[in-house]
Amino acid sequence: NDVPVGFAANAANLWMLPPDRRPDQLGALMEALAGLRADGNLPLERFIYELRPHLSGFNTLMVITASNRPEWAPALVSVRRQGINVAVCYVDRASFAAPGDNAAPGTTFRVAADYLGQHDIPLYLVRRDADINQALSYPVAVGGTGLVAGPNAGAVAYNTDADADDAGSANEPAAVSGLNRR
Repeated sequence: NDVPVGFAANAANLWMLPPDRRPDQLGALMEALAGLRADGNLPLERFIYELRPHLSGFNTLMVITASNRPEWAPALVSVRRQGINVAVCYVDRASFAAPGDNAAPGTTFRVAADYLGQHDIPLYLVRRDADINQALSYPVAVGGTGLVAGPNAGAVAYNTDADADDAGSANEPAAVSGLNRR
């Protein structure tokens, strides 16, 4: 593949692999992903702000997160205003939770989703046992009853009542992948 791909992650150790198209880059990316744990020390918004100097208008930034906190959404909008294409892959942790766990996305995630939608930032919803290719093919639409995903924004309804935000947790683990475009 001749498309340069890079990677940055907010984990206990910050990972930063600049975009590269060398054949060994895939191995380096896979090695980084294999050792990655969701134990970041920076709030996601600060991590995004700290990435800004490493990005240019030739990059696309994909944020992969399960964060319910809406504070990171304005940081991503500021990156977009810098001329960088951005998108979000939201991992629905409620779908991965054990029965009885209170991990619903809640209203705070809907605030972030609404904000991203108002700024035309695509949001992709990934759930347990879902077809990953289909989940990443169509961004979700934000409606009054929740999030809807699919080719016509009608394939999967997503409605939550509880707000299970991580109150008190400043740590926001997230992987961020940067993809150069030419």
